[in-house]
Amino acid sequence: MEHYIIEILEKVSFDKALFRKELMKSRRWLTVEEWSTVKRWVLVNHSDKLDAYTSVKLHSFEIA
Repeated sequence: MEHYIIEILEKVSFDKALFRKELMKSRRWLTVEEWSTVKRWVLVNHSDKLDAYTSVKLHSFEIA
């Protein structure tokens, strides 16, 4: 599932707001391990798309 989410995020990465929205929405569908993978990918590849609020939310999500 995390590969699918990363694919979606890559496709919407042209728009920061849409990227953040899809990122936060994707948390509902991922296990803790998958979320860690996506979070790591975002931080390495698209950290410029995060604002302060999204960055805090990204780190605060644990088990849904």
